Amino acid sequence: MKLAILEFIVKSFPRLLKDKVRFILICLSVFFALVCILATILHYTNAAYGNIFTWLAWLLSMAFLCTGLGWHRVKNIYKVTIGKVFSGIKKRASGNSKTIRIFLYLIVIFVFSHVWNWQTAPWNENGLFDDAAWDIYFSRIFITPEYPFQAAWWQQDDSSFKDEPSSSAKEVLFHYYITLWFNLFGYNILVFRISVMVLNFLAYLFTMLLIQSLFRNRFITFFSGILLCFLPIFYLHGLVGHRYVMAPTLIMASLFFMHEGRRRSSHVFMAVSGILAGLCFMSAIMGKQLIYAAAGAFVLMVVFNFRKTINRENVKLYLAYFYAVIVASIPMFLYTVFVPKYATLEGGYFEMFFDTLRFDGWNVFKTEYIDRMMECLFGVSWHKWFLPSLPIIPFWYYIFILPGLVYSLIKREFIYPMMTAIPFAASFVAGFSDYRIMIASPIWIIFMAYSFHLIINKIRLPLSFAEVVLKIPFIKDQYSLEQGLINRLFKKIALLKKWLFWRFTLDKYHAYKELLKKNISEKTLWIFKIIIIMALCAPSLLPSAYYLWEKSLDPYSVNFFAQKEVVESRYLLDIAKCVPHPSIEMKHDEFCKPAGYQAPHYDTLIALEFGYAIPHLFFQDYDAHNVFSLMGQLPFNLYSEEELFHLGKSAILAYKKTDKDLKIIWENAGAAMKIIEIFRRFEKYGSGESFTIHHRNFNYNFYALYIKNDYILAFQNDVSYLRY
Repeated sequence: MKLAILEFIVKSFPRLLKDKVRFILICLSVFFALVCILATILHYTNAAYGNIFTWLAWLLSMAFLCTGLGWHRVKNIYKVTIGKVFSGIKKRASGNSKTIRIFLYLIVIFVFSHVWNWQTAPWNENGLFDDAAWDIYFSRIFITPEYPFQAAWWQQDDSSFKDEPSSSAKEVLFHYYITLWFNLFGYNILVFRISVMVLNFLAYLFTMLLIQSLFRNRFITFFSGILLCFLPIFYLHGLVGHRYVMAPTLIMASLFFMHEGRRRSSHVFMAVSGILAGLCFMSAIMGKQLIYAAAGAFVLMVVFNFRKTINRENVKLYLAYFYAVIVASIPMFLYTVFVPKYATLEGGYFEMFFDTLRFDGWNVFKTEYIDRMMECLFGVSWHKWFLPSLPIIPFWYYIFILPGLVYSLIKREFIYPMMTAIPFAASFVAGFSDYRIMIASPIWIIFMAYSFHLIINKIRLPLSFAEVVLKIPFIKDQYSLEQGLINRLFKKIALLKKWLFWRFTLDKYHAYKELLKKNISEKTLWIFKIIIIMALCAPSLLPSAYYLWEKSLDPYSVNFFAQKEVVESRYLLDIAKCVPHPSIEMKHDEFCKPAGYQAPHYDTLIALEFGYAIPHLFFQDYDAHNVFSLMGQLPFNLYSEEELFHLGKSAILAYKKTDKDLKIIWENAGAAMKIIEIFRRFEKYGSGESFTIHHRNFNYNFYALYIKNDYILAFQNDVSYLRY
């Protein structure tokens, strides 16, 4: 095989030289890839730390690769006028008007379903996931001129970065993406939510484009779009906003361009697919599963379909793909070379998995891995963060997913089964959870589309089955099925109440049976099949859509969107900034200190019952480390009363007196209630007040102790004698 590939490259070299411009462009791509490697090595060895060629050469290499492979189109671009562009679009649109309408309908359904009940939805501008807050937090640290470009910022030692509460920006591609949105539209939760919704929409759109390209059937595309739109795991995780949300978008885009590249024998499309796969590797730890799936699919294609796989044209396509993957992966690959610990972060899961299997026995292994997987797939489990009471895959969808999986294997489309099997296997080893397999959720819909295609185009329904489906009695007139089945069905529906009181007679049934034998047509059977498909999906589709609708009616229905922490952080930040009328309303740049900010006349210490990343995000520019020292940086629901008392005492004694007063705020709940009673005695050094934050039907109570500057030392002295 190696000799065949080498022989092919040698024979192709003279043909490549015929198009000198294309040859030069591809050589430039290789040259800048080597420059990127050298510049990145110099960056990590501190010989040329932060040089711009680490990212500039990387981008140029990918750009020259796509331009070179598509030179036959690019070289005539100067001849293209705006009129020609519009005429070409009009010509294509007129030939695909029905398909375009289908996609427009799907877009409208997607947008409507994601903004319905926005004021009460958990994912509105008042909801933020803890991990998403950390992503925003680290984007404001590492995506700045102070830090140069590299694939990740991960440190095992947290003290390496300015005493931050945590220091891990594992993959920065997502951080660059959201930073672009923030710079354009403002640093607030709404902008962040829209940015991740766009990613989710692109994953949805590329999935539908792929299904349309695979089957060329508008019903399959439309119904698959409905199923994916209301698939709870895809819907909710697409709104969450952790960096994993970028992986499904890049995966589906890569698979779409891969399919189109193979279908059209397009080297450019294969290169774009490879670049997207490399970017997927850079966007999330689980993103490399796409590369594993592509490599595994290639091996299976060689084994089961060697002649069609290893030929001159296909080898060109695969070379374009794998070279593009390598180029796009250079920053992350070199990062793992110079930070080898990062490449083994997932190794602990494998060690734990095999240690449990070897040393803890079958019963423990079954409980921790097999039972956990079954609970996540079919039962109730807290391991499913965003749908604990709902199966990850709706039950009735298995009727179509499993046959579609088998059919895709028969069709030798190995990439889709591999892209499903690898996330499932990885999730099983690491501990099954919804977020670990959500990247495979669009592939499940593709398998269902395979089953729809099989039913509609490959399976011939027997006449007796059609009789059962269309067991509708004739009322007054008997029309031929060829004279308009759909019109008659509407008339039958209008007379449904009358039909309920009719009873079949044996003569009518036999007469109807004979009529079916004479008039049954392919179009009629096609409608039967669609009805069957929709009827079998409805028991899972309708409850899934209702589940999402029901969640959107209560802002506290999905706890991980943490509405309480957001509104508390906004209100308390206003107090810390000495805003005259604190509020829970979203501000345009609520994550940033405004220009011309004037510090208040007091410092603030705060202890919250819940919230870690979110309060730190809001107070990031206001010395969050000191503000939350009163609770040891963590929410005090994790502490006992005694532990919280000692944390508060240590924070107060560690406070360095300045020319400002001091305001100490506890949330009046849980372990803090007794602490508040202890500290009320110090109101003599200033004042104390209680206040309430109102949100929806909930009230959150707080107590603030205000210490005047002149009495801070006396206050600290008295606190030093306190005993719990």
